[in-house]
Amino acid sequence: MSQLPARTGNPLRDPPWTFRELWPSALLWSAQAPLIVLLLIALDWLVGWSGDFAWTNLFLRGLILTVFLGIGIFLGYLLYWSRTVRAHVFVGITVAVTSISLFVLAWFILSLVRDGWRWFENTQRALQEHNQALLRRMQDFQQECQQELENFDLEAKQARQSLEQEIQEQLKIASSPEERAQLEEQAHALRQRLEQRLQAARQRLLENQEQTRREIEIQVRVEWRDDISAVSALRQFLLGTAKDEPARTGILPAIVGSFYMAIIVLCVAVPIGVGAAVYLEEFGRRTVLAHIVEINLANLAGVPSVVYGILGAFIFVELIFQPLVTHEGQFRVRWLQEWTEWLFGNQVKVAHRNTLGGGLTLALLSLPVIIITAQEAIRAVPVSVRHAALALGATHWQVISHHVLPYAFPNILTGVILAISRVLGEAAPLVLFGAFLYLDFTPHLFSRFTVLPMQIYNWASRPQPAWHYCAAMTSLVLLALLLILNAAAIVLRQRGQRRWRW
Repeated sequence: MSQLPARTGNPLRDPPWTFRELWPSALLWSAQAPLIVLLLIALDWLVGWSGDFAWTNLFLRGLILTVFLGIGIFLGYLLYWSRTVRAHVFVGITVAVTSISLFVLAWFILSLVRDGWRWFENTQRALQEHNQALLRRMQDFQQECQQELENFDLEAKQARQSLEQEIQEQLKIASSPEERAQLEEQAHALRQRLEQRLQAARQRLLENQEQTRREIEIQVRVEWRDDISAVSALRQFLLGTAKDEPARTGILPAIVGSFYMAIIVLCVAVPIGVGAAVYLEEFGRRTVLAHIVEINLANLAGVPSVVYGILGAFIFVELIFQPLVTHEGQFRVRWLQEWTEWLFGNQVKVAHRNTLGGGLTLALLSLPVIIITAQEAIRAVPVSVRHAALALGATHWQVISHHVLPYAFPNILTGVILAISRVLGEAAPLVLFGAFLYLDFTPHLFSRFTVLPMQIYNWASRPQPAWHYCAAMTSLVLLALLLILNAAAIVLRQRGQRRWRW
C-alpha cells in the first residue's frame, strides 16, 4: 500500500490534493448537514411556524433536505480543494450537456422528418381522394341529370292529364254541337301551347344541364391531378400559394418573401457594415468617441429583435411609407408610381407595411453583427502585411483594397452568411412590423409579405394535424436553406484561406 505524500503546508511545494486524501474531510463536513437542517427547523419555528404539518411529513422533508445538503457539501468541498475532481466534474458536465443537446437535436430532426413523411402520405392520400371526389361528382351529376329528366317527364305527364281532365269536364257541359266544336278547337290550341311550353322548358333544362356539365368538366380538367407522386406533391408545395386546404397549400409567397429579406440585407447591410468596419479599423483614430461607438455596436448586437421590429415599424411605416402611399394603394409621387408599375405591372398595389420596409428592418438587425464580424476579420490580418505593402510604396487605400480586404474576405463572408441565416429565421420583428400570416399571392417589393418562420407559426398554431405536417415540412425547407447557406460559408472560407495565405 503506497504512502500518501507528506504535506508541508506550502502550496508551491505540496502536490495537488487527491480524492483519497480529501474524502474523509469532505465526509466530516457533510456530516454537518443534519445540524444545519435542525437549525433551519428551529428558526422556522421561532419566526412563527404553526405546526400544522404532521410529524411524518416533517421528518420526511427534513431527511430529503439533509441528503441533498450533505451531497452538496461533500461535492463542494471536493471541488474547492481538488483540481482533479474539478477537471472530472467539468468533463462530465460537458459530456452530459453535449450528449443531451445532441439527443434533443436528433429527436427534433427525427420528429420533423417523421412529420414530413406524414405530410407526404397525407398529401398523396388527399390528392387521391380529391380525384375520386371529382369522379364521383361527374357520376352524381349524370344521375342528377337523369333524375331531373325523369321528374320533368313525370310532371309533364301530370300536366297533360290535368289538361285533359279539364277539357273533358268542359266538353261534358257543352249544350250544343257548335259549342262542343268550339271547345274542341280551344282544347287543341291549349294542347299545342302546353306542348310548346313543355318543349321550351325541357330545352332550357337540357341547356342548363349542358352548361353545368361543361363547368364541371372544366373544373375536373383544372383540378385533376394525373401525377400524385411525392415529387409532384413537393413541387406543388414549393411552387403553390397558400390555400385553405392542407393538401393544396403552398409556400411560394413565403419563400419569395424570405428571398427578398436576404437580398435586401445583402444589398444594404453588407456594404454599410463592411465599410463601417474598414473605417473603424483602418481610418478612425482610437479616440474616446471610437471606443464609445464600438461599445454601442456590441450592445446593439445583443438588443432583442422585437425592439428592432418596433423601431422599423416607426421609421419605415410611420415616417416614410405612410406619407408616400394613398389609401387606394398607390404612391403619391408620380415617377415612383410609374417606376413601380413598370417593374411589377399596371395592377400593382402598394402597402405601407411592405417588403422593402421589412427587409430594411432586418438590415438594421443584422448590421451590428456584420460590423463586429468584419472588424474581427480585418483585425486578424497581420500588421506586417500592411507594413510590407507600405514599404513597397503602396498608398493606404491600396493596402486596404489589395491586401487587407482580400485576406479578411473569407471571415467577412462567413459572418455575412451567418447574418443572413439569422435573418431567414427571424419572425419576431416582422410580427410587430405587420407581416401577414396568410398570403395567397406572390409578394413584390412594395406589397404586403410573409416569410417562412411566420408561415410555420401560422400552421403550427392550428389544431388540425394536417396543418402541423405542413408546418413540419416548411421547417424542413427552412432548415435545408440554412444548412445550404452554412455549407456555402464553410466552402467559401476554406477556398479563400487556401488562396490567401500569409
